[in-house]
Formats: sequence, C-alpha cells, structure tokens
Amino acid sequence: MLQRNTILNFNFKVLATAAILSVSTVTQAKVVWSENFDSATAGQSVTAPPLNWSVVPGYGDVKVGASPHPGWQGNAIIGTLATSPAGGAWAKTNLPTTPTTGIVSVKFDAWAFANYLDGGEIYLNTNTGGHFTISAWNNYGGLVNEWDMGYFNGSSYSGRWFSPSNFMRDQTVHVSFNLDYANQKFWGVFDNGSSIVTTPFMSFTGTPALTSLGIWEDKRWGSKGTDFDNFTISSVPEPDEWAMMLLGAGMVAFQVKRKQKQL
Repeated sequence: MLQRNTILNFNFKVLATAAILSVSTVTQAKVVWSENFDSATAGQSVTAPPLNWSVVPGYGDVKVGASPHPGWQGNAIIGTLATSPAGGAWAKTNLPTTPTTGIVSVKFDAWAFANYLDGGEIYLNTNTGGHFTISAWNNYGGLVNEWDMGYFNGSSYSGRWFSPSNFMRDQTVHVSFNLDYANQKFWGVFDNGSSIVTTPFMSFTGTPALTSLGIWEDKRWGSKGTDFDNFTISSVPEPDEWAMMLLGAGMVAFQVKRKQKQL
C-alpha cells in the first residue's frame, strides 16, 4: 500500500508539473512573422530574392545594407541607400495570417538620425483598408525629434505626437507596438536602453487583421532616412484563454488526487 501511494504521489507530481509547464509554454508569445534581412545580400533591393518585397508604385526603392550601428548585427534596412524621388522610398511585404484575438505585438529596432530633415515610417496595413503607423520624424512641420503613432481607418486618422527627445539622438530605439483586440486599444513602448517611454492608450475600431508591413524612407528634405532591423510579430492568448488552460490543468491534477484518495 505504501509503495502504491508513493507511485501515485510521484504520478501526481509529474502530471501537475507537466500541466503547469504546458500552460506556461502555451501562454508565451508565439512569433507569427520575423525578418532580420540577414538572408539578403548587402546593397540589394528588398524586391530581390530571397526577400521578394514589392515597391509601392510611384515611390523609390528600399535597400538592405550592412548594419553600421553599435550592437546591430548582420544586415538592416539602411536609409541612406534608399532612392529618393518626390515621395520618398516605400516597400512592403505580405504577412501571414495574423490573429485578431488577444494581444498582437509588433517589434523592431530603429535608428533615427538627429538634425536631419527626414525620417522613416512603418505601415501596418490591414484587411479593412486602414493602417497603423509608427513614425520617426527629425524635423517635420517644425516638429523636431518627434515620434508619431496612430490609426487610419480608411476615412479618418487618430493618433498622437509625443516628444521623448532623448530617443532621437543617433541611438538604437527598441520599438514595441501593441494591439489589444479585446479592448480595441493600441499603444507603443520605446526603449533606448537607459529609459522607457510608454504612450497613452489609443482606440481603433473593429478587428483589423494585419496583412502587410511597409517601410517608408522619407528623404525629401535630407539624406539619411531611418534605419530599421529585427522585425517580429507575436501573438499572446487572451486572459480568458489562459484561465481555461489553467482550469484544465487544475482538473487533471484534481482527478489524479481523487483517484489516489479512493485507493
């Protein structure tokens, strides 16, 4: 009897541990798409294999180059290499199906140059005809060293300018753009390695799924643009999904414990 209880206790602990580990694994963010440009050749257009992005008609070409910044590795999108017609350079790539539940997080690294009359912008196009934007502007309409984040639903734009000036002075900025579908809110987090700025919550309508990611290098007034690298799009389950998975793990543990008592 003692031996049987010992075995049951062992089985209970193993099952409970496995259940907890499985829940922990499932609730971690799942990467939907990523791109670090290291599979490309330095100097090539993003339209060339293996990247196969497309250039938006009427705009210039976006190009890949060796990363010139401290801490950056491999290749990146280099603003100085982008061709610069009147509308700047703009290329985009199609995304795999992105979830429209829980929280979807888009992350990338940016290097915005101080004291140049240009900037860069990330477009997150959706299946509803609208798009989300994250912009770095060095000097736009008198807005010096500004970030902008917003949502265009196809007819109107809602966004916010904010000015963490220490995030625009020739340094790496880790950007995180977050979509909370349950609450129809989005916000941004900017980390320069020594301080973090989080934007206020802003609203969007419906459940727009991300369909393509675009990079716009705006060099109409300068020569630098903005450098970008290390894109990832991740999905995290909704809190109620976590609760259901935890409940399931708890019920497994309960059933094992009840059988142990019956024996």
